[in-house]
This record gives sequence, structure tokens and C-alpha cells, in this order.
Amino acid sequence: MVNVYDTKTNLSGLLLRVEKYKETIIITKHGHPVAELGPVHKKTRLSTDPVLKNIKIMFDPTEPTETEWDCE
Repeated sequence: MVNVYDTKTNLSGLLLRVEKYKETIIITKHGHPVAELGPVHKKTRLSTDPVLKNIKIMFDPTEPTETEWDCE
């Protein structure tokens, strides 16, 4: 844990620790935790649900339907 004053004074060094060691640093104010300084986690690409892989669409969803319907 690092207090606000030390965070301002040593921000470059703290960022280096976060970058190099993937460390998360808790920033405190008057002894109480108020924020975290930590590494950014890259978002992983979502994978397709295996159940959905076998679904095949047998029509063109962009084509108008043959029947009219009331949407009110």
C-alpha cells in the first residue's frame, strides 16, 4: 500500500513496478484504500459457443418475408 503523497512523488517508479512485475498497488488516503494502480488486462476475443457452431441459417435474413404482419 502506498499513500497519496508517495504515489505523487514516486509515480514513475510505481508504474515501472506495475509494468515489470504485473503488480497491483493499493493507493491509500489517511490510511484507507481508495484506488488501485494495476496492469491493464488485454481483452480476449470471445469464442463461439460450441452449441451455436452447428446452427446453419437456411435463408437470407435480409430478404423481406413473404407474409405481412402487424407490428402495432
